[in-house]
Amino acid sequence: MAKELGLEVAVIDDGKKKSGSRNAAGLLSTSWFSGKFFSKIQPNWWDSKCFDYGVEILTEFAKLRKVGEDVLPFYGENIGKKRFNSKVWILDDLIGFLDSYSNKIDGKVVRLEKIPTGWKLLSTGGEIARSKKVLIAAGVWSNQLLEASGICPIVVDPLPGRAVFIRDKKPITRPLRVLRSPYQHITFRPWINGLMRVGDTVEATELSQSKLDVLTGESDRMFPFAKLEKVIYGFRPVTPKVYVEKAAEGLVVATGGHRIGFGMSPAVAKRVLALLGLGELK
Repeated sequence: MAKELGLEVAVIDDGKKKSGSRNAAGLLSTSWFSGKFFSKIQPNWWDSKCFDYGVEILTEFAKLRKVGEDVLPFYGENIGKKRFNSKVWILDDLIGFLDSYSNKIDGKVVRLEKIPTGWKLLSTGGEIARSKKVLIAAGVWSNQLLEASGICPIVVDPLPGRAVFIRDKKPITRPLRVLRSPYQHITFRPWINGLMRVGDTVEATELSQSKLDVLTGESDRMFPFAKLEKVIYGFRPVTPKVYVEKAAEGLVVATGGHRIGFGMSPAVAKRVLALLGLGELK
């Protein structure tokens, strides 16, 4: 998005295929941006227009598609009655979209050093790059990077995340959200190469000490003949609120959001550019 303003942009990424952001579900639902969950983490700069802006930008740049979602409750008065929620969008191949970015530098930044022209970005092996402006979007590793750079850290509470990928003879064509209890919401979504991705939420569940057991158990119940292909582990950074703030001159940190992070990303990018004094996207 910064390129739209004529800026030269480079993304530094360590290329870990098992990082949480690379294996996020690529889903966007209006329901996530309301209610108690969102009110707890909603930043003070957010308004309803941010969601519409996010859908518009992601549809244009990431090929987001409105596909809707099947919801199957197993409790309450509508038990066992599948309903359709139309206000859900999906990105077919999130990993492919992330990998498509051309100006990408492979490496891991472990420290930032202030220099007269901006910032020097350092790895364990030495300098990676120099830039006038820097955005830290390192999720659970944001604190570590800030502290190593002598910059005041932020509050990040990492939660474990995981997803399982299954293969069935009749894969779903749109997301399926299974409500097994008020505190267990499991989402099945179409994935690439005919797979289905089974994810969970951050709500605590007493059904099992291991969320992996919950996911595999739910997969067995819903798709008893499916084959488990692989398991992905990652982290989800949880902050008291979505954090997009200026940490130092020419340096902004953005993190938090969990499952709504993808949907908020265009609005976050717009705020980052404003905080860095780089211009305003319309």
